[in-house]
Amino acid sequence: MKSVLGLDIGAHSIKAVQLALSGKDVILEKFAVAEISGNGNRKEITPEVIQTLIHKNGITAVETVTSLSGNSVFVRYADFPKMTKSQIDKSLPFEIQAQIPVKTEEMIISSQIVEKTESGVKVLYAVSKKDTVGKRISLLKNAGLETSVVDIDMLALENGYKFNA
Repeated sequence: MKSVLGLDIGAHSIKAVQLALSGKDVILEKFAVAEISGNGNRKEITPEVIQTLIHKNGITAVETVTSLSGNSVFVRYADFPKMTKSQIDKSLPFEIQAQIPVKTEEMIISSQIVEKTESGVKVLYAVSKKDTVGKRISLLKNAGLETSVVDIDMLALENGYKFNA
């Protein structure tokens, strides 16, 4: 049975779960938490901190799912006239640049049509700086992990629910 590591690097702790899929069931194999702040001081998150958490708790999964949160992600809805997904993807950078003072070539943009009406579509989009995502992937790679998904904290629960629906 293939296992996957879910890793949440928060402001005060790192949480890790090792999950496996058995038929339609998701099995929690391991769970671990490491505090990264105390007495008002926050430890630097290094590959060694992650490796210690993983090895100390017998986590063996290498494929990793993680997420970003807070000011490192920008999530919004936008309304568009009737358009294809491809047309929306071409138009979205202009919509975003009006709201975020960052060049679109420095961003990773992900979008999903969430509602279609007679007159148009509602799109949910998420934006993060490429260097923010790159730093997270690099941190995990240096800890000996392979990143398969970088999600957004507030959407990860919904995605997990949809997976099990």
